[in-house]
Amino acid sequence: MKICAAVIVYYPDPEQLRQNLRSFIGNVEHVIVWDNTPAGEADNIDLSEFSNITMLGRGRNMGISYALNRAVRYCRDHGFTHLLTMDQDSVWHDFDAYRRFADSHGTNYIYTPRTNGNNRTEDSWETADYYYTSGALYPMEVIDKTGPFNEDYFIDQIDTEYGFRAAMKGIRIVRCNLCELTHQLGYSKTAGGKKFNTYSPARLYDINRNCIKVARDLRTRESLHNCYNCLVIYGLKMGWNILRYDDDKPAKLRAIIRGIWSGLFSRIPRRH
Repeated sequence: MKICAAVIVYYPDPEQLRQNLRSFIGNVEHVIVWDNTPAGEADNIDLSEFSNITMLGRGRNMGISYALNRAVRYCRDHGFTHLLTMDQDSVWHDFDAYRRFADSHGTNYIYTPRTNGNNRTEDSWETADYYYTSGALYPMEVIDKTGPFNEDYFIDQIDTEYGFRAAMKGIRIVRCNLCELTHQLGYSKTAGGKKFNTYSPARLYDINRNCIKVARDLRTRESLHNCYNCLVIYGLKMGWNILRYDDDKPAKLRAIIRGIWSGLFSRIPRRH
């Protein structure tokens, strides 16, 4: 087993990124840090304490899928057997156990950990319907069967679309319940005595657009169910919270509406 990790960053907090890397870097063979921060706007990040890192990027925000596909190419060129994908704000609690688990369970799965204390169970592992990009471990055999990450999905629903597409190839998602990742989802706000999660207008547009795009692109029962759930959570419920409590109502509500409109009516290329 030979793991290359890809950490995709965008205006990263340097200490947060170092904490991220310290939580797993001793248990992987190499790390790519792909910087999507535009050239001239990135702070110099001191990663000199780590010896097995390659810094990559294009000097502009290329999106997550593009960066993941470049990481896949790097893995193939350098003989790695697995790709670990990480966000900049995620921290492992027990990555060594995660590595041992994946090494003992074969190469026909996408592996994912528990996140943020969720999915507590007495079972050491279970199959799952979804996973997050951050913390996912892909055997290269899975990527060979499933194909590249879809670069039409700039940020959101990349993992959802890839998981559905992998399932169509007979590949299952396996959650290791013995291993946990702390992962930040959006950001919390408190207003009117209520605490709720929210996102930037750009993310709200992307989430609502892409959940519809997944359903239109794949046309499976699972993708339609995912679309319904996302629109309820990130369209209706989050829109209601924004309307009642958020201080950036116009921009965020417009983003939700524009995302739904684009998802419904933009041209979707047919897959061959």
